[in-house]
Amino acid sequence: MKDEKRKFHIDIDDVTEVEVTKREKERVLTHVLGGKQRKRSFVMPVIITLAALLILGLSSIRLSPTFAATVAKISLFEPLVTAMMDDKGLEDIAKYHYMEEVNAEATKNGYTVKITNMIADETGFIMYYEVNGVKKDGEVMVEHFKKDGKEVEGSMWSEIVNDKKQQYEFVLNLPLTEQVQWNKVVLEADFKVNDTIIKVPFKLKNDIAKTIIYPLDKIVTIDGQKIAIKELRVSPLRAVVVTKAASTNTKKILNIDSIHLKDEHNEVWGGIQNGLSRQQDIKTGETAYVLQSNYFRNPKELNLQMGHVQAIPKDDTVIVVDFSAEKVLKQPAYVKEKFKVYKNGTIHYKGKNSSIFSADASTLSGKTVDFHSSSINHMNKKIIVKTKYNVQKIKEPVQIEIEQYQHYLQGSTTIRIY
Repeated sequence: MKDEKRKFHIDIDDVTEVEVTKREKERVLTHVLGGKQRKRSFVMPVIITLAALLILGLSSIRLSPTFAATVAKISLFEPLVTAMMDDKGLEDIAKYHYMEEVNAEATKNGYTVKITNMIADETGFIMYYEVNGVKKDGEVMVEHFKKDGKEVEGSMWSEIVNDKKQQYEFVLNLPLTEQVQWNKVVLEADFKVNDTIIKVPFKLKNDIAKTIIYPLDKIVTIDGQKIAIKELRVSPLRAVVVTKAASTNTKKILNIDSIHLKDEHNEVWGGIQNGLSRQQDIKTGETAYVLQSNYFRNPKELNLQMGHVQAIPKDDTVIVVDFSAEKVLKQPAYVKEKFKVYKNGTIHYKGKNSSIFSADASTLSGKTVDFHSSSINHMNKKIIVKTKYNVQKIKEPVQIEIEQYQHYLQGSTTIRIY
């Protein structure tokens, strides 16, 4: 990027099943949709979309074997090797040594938690930690993360990166409007290992890279629908494109499937493959698309390209089902899947769309219907999806918002950043 910064997955193949339980969805999705909150503050008023949460089982990496082997020999960057498979930003972080070694630990009831490394910028962080003394069937999670004694709000998740060494990574993404400095303050991660709470305080010494902001304020029109491209924010961990659909549009913009940065050599920085891919601020109506970062690059020319925009008619955005009668009462004409409905609150379908239904559901009289779980099974290039809602006390039809659907606007656009 410019000179200012010089100052200092689920990629599913033939047979794979991914299940999102009620607990996991609440931690990452239902909270931000206004559902019942558990006692934790990792919550923000946005809708978030995860490209992937799991990082296990990756058998190859996009990097050259020589570079990957070199990076792996440096203990500080060992946790990054697998994650760099589909993320040029993380590859650059390793190349430019933008990671801090922490090595803060605490022991309680025979369990030891050690925070080993951290990658932090103003948009959030990735924290790597190890847990010793817990069995494979034990529970390990980050209960709280605090800055100067106050809980930090944001979307978060924690995943295993090395089962044999019991290594984990904890990812926190801040709300769209937040920009936080992590150094020169007291940080604390509170871990829950089975029934034991272990608090690990620590400090970061290195300077945090400043986010580079490119104000754009451009309006593009694709197939008659207007989208404001407000700005591009670039930090070491991610690049964020902030957009807002015009209120006068006749269609509801669900997602921009193809959005990426491209330089004068046609090198592309696309969407995040393992992690947060989109945030929607309910209050402002803004949607931020998260891309791989080119923070440590200095291209002479940079363009933003957008296409494959999912959009559906604004007056036809729900599917209405009667779980007690096990039938669909209403579905939009553009939705081609055939649904099977069951009394226990499950909707089952096969098709090319893997995430049709939102966690946002309600009865026709306006009563909220809680999301329970969802599973996606890819078998021989076919997608089988089961989504379940808590309908034990529901006696009337339920309307479910369509979250994503491969119903596209015609056309694409390119915006010159510089």
